[in-house]
Amino acid sequence: MTTIALLGGSFDPPHLGHLAGAKWVLRQSGIDEVWLLPALKHGFGKNLTPFKDRMEMTRLLVKGVSGASASDVETKAGSSGRTVDLLEYLTKRYPQFKFRFAVGTDILADLHKWKDPERVKELAPLLVVPRAGYAASELPEVSSSQIRTALADGSDVSAWLTPEVEKYIRAHGLYGASVRERMERLLANYL
Repeated sequence: MTTIALLGGSFDPPHLGHLAGAKWVLRQSGIDEVWLLPALKHGFGKNLTPFKDRMEMTRLLVKGVSGASASDVETKAGSSGRTVDLLEYLTKRYPQFKFRFAVGTDILADLHKWKDPERVKELAPLLVVPRAGYAASELPEVSSSQIRTALADGSDVSAWLTPEVEKYIRAHGLYGASVRERMERLLANYL
C-alpha cells in the first residue's frame, strides 16, 4: 500500500524550511510521497493570503522534487479548517492509500487544542518533523511571519525563498513586496 505523508500548513509564504521539511519526510522509511496541503482557511482563524496565491507558490516550491507535490484537496473536501475533517475526507476518498500526518516539533505542544486529536492520530499516525529551534533539528531556522515582515520592509529574502517563489511574490505584489518598491521609485523621482 502506498504511504502518503501529508504536510499541512498556511504556506504564507512557502519557504526553504517547508521544502527542507518535505525532503526530510521523503527520506523517512515507508514514505512514498509527500503532499503539501495549503490550508484553505486557518483552523484558529488567522487571516491568510488568498488560497490561489499560496497554492501556486507551494507548487513552485516543490517543482522538480521527486515524490513531492502541492495539493488543493482542501478545496474539494469542503474543509472546515480542521485536520480531523480533512483526514476523514481523504481516508474515504483514497482508501488505496495509507496516510501519515507530518507535524513540526513546534506544533506538538498545541495538538491538544485541535478538534479530536486522538482521531487525527488514528486516521494518519503522526510523523514528527524536526523544526529549527527545537531539539535534534537539521532544518533551517525560518518562519513565514519573519519572511512577510522582511518583504514588507524591503529586505532581502533570497536566503529563505526559492527564486520562483520570490519572483511570484514580487510579480503579484504579495506581502507588501512590490508596494515598497513602487514607493521607492516614486520617491526617487522626487529626490
